[in-house]
Amino acid sequence: MEWTLDTLLSRHLSAGPWTAASRIVGHAFKTKPHICPALYHPSSSASTLPNNPAKAAVVKRLLLLSQGSLVDPVLVAGLMAYEYYTPKDSAKPVLVYIEKVDTAGTWVGSFLSTTAGATATGPPLTPTLTAAPSTPAPAPNPVRSVVYAYMDFCLAKYGLQRTVEFHVCARPQPEYLFANSKANPAKHVLDDRALVRWWHRTLSQAYRHQSHKVSWHGYWYVPGLAASEAKWLLAPPTVTLAADTANRHTSATTSALSHDAENTDAVEWIYGLPADPKLLACEAIPQFPDDPRTRLLAKPGADQYTVHEFHDMLAIGEECGAGRRTGFFVIKATPPESSFGGKRFFAQDLRWCTVSSKGWEAMLVQLFHTSMDFATVASAQRSSRRFFQWMKRKFGLEPLHLALAADVPTSSPLLKATPAKRKRGDGP
Repeated sequence: MEWTLDTLLSRHLSAGPWTAASRIVGHAFKTKPHICPALYHPSSSASTLPNNPAKAAVVKRLLLLSQGSLVDPVLVAGLMAYEYYTPKDSAKPVLVYIEKVDTAGTWVGSFLSTTAGATATGPPLTPTLTAAPSTPAPAPNPVRSVVYAYMDFCLAKYGLQRTVEFHVCARPQPEYLFANSKANPAKHVLDDRALVRWWHRTLSQAYRHQSHKVSWHGYWYVPGLAASEAKWLLAPPTVTLAADTANRHTSATTSALSHDAENTDAVEWIYGLPADPKLLACEAIPQFPDDPRTRLLAKPGADQYTVHEFHDMLAIGEECGAGRRTGFFVIKATPPESSFGGKRFFAQDLRWCTVSSKGWEAMLVQLFHTSMDFATVASAQRSSRRFFQWMKRKFGLEPLHLALAADVPTSSPLLKATPAKRKRGDGP
């Protein structure tokens, strides 16, 4: 069976509360595979340096969701990732680094309201944009479904032949992809503890959301915390717990991204990363872009640290120390041998807009341009329009129409199209 990105996105979004009336649109970009430096580097003091260091191929991907009409959608969420594989060695795992996941605060129900009055038989027929209420009610956001759909895509594309490792660095920032969205009053920015908790929960439940039978093994680590202390980071948002060996209290904060009711882990976690603590860190820890571990290993003398010493240094460093909590996660997904005789799934890149490396950089310049602004409804609409018009001119970008479940009534001010007809019994 063959999957494309739009079918996987449709599948995962339809599993949640989103329907065709939500008017969700997808946009997918990727680079052509190109050779990049190896993710692991031998120490400068190694007695025998390899004659031909392993080269990895990388594919960069950006997946964006927007809401509204196909003609004029507004960006609401996005994911950026890198896929590394060794072309001539299928025994080595594919490493997928999910670098950025972000929301813009423009999701319907969290930022917008309508001023058009409802008719006697249905919702407003001509919704208009207004400012958000002073205390907007949280609304389910599709960003977790984006993560699950992307992981499913990677498993379909690579996981039939080799192990796929998903790597995440949970380091809080007020905005990753959408400029000035931190000023958006409807965007719920997670603090360090809430972000670690969100990623742990998301990856814990990833197994139950996948289409493929694979063996899952999870590893996680928070520099500076022992396993007995780290568990308090996973406490429910409304609970304040005291760490066993600390004199301070860790207060969990509310996460706007966690709205589902599932709490049971489907992955057995091991505290600590899958690397021998006696090995040199530069040879055992993958060095991804925009990762605090990569920056620490680039410092003079750091190539002599063992994994154990490296973790000690990471805990007192500028990015992961001084009270800041950063979570590192690894999920290993390995297909069992028996799966090769059963139903097979294949993922196709047909629905991805392929760009060159230079085109990728130009696209990021446009996305992060100083003129982009997601602080208000109007500025988010203008910024989205500017970005998509540029992408259309430059690359001929076409949006992904997602076939979600049957329409339900909606009063969304972003949904320009006429609302679907209501069925009897749907309520007022």
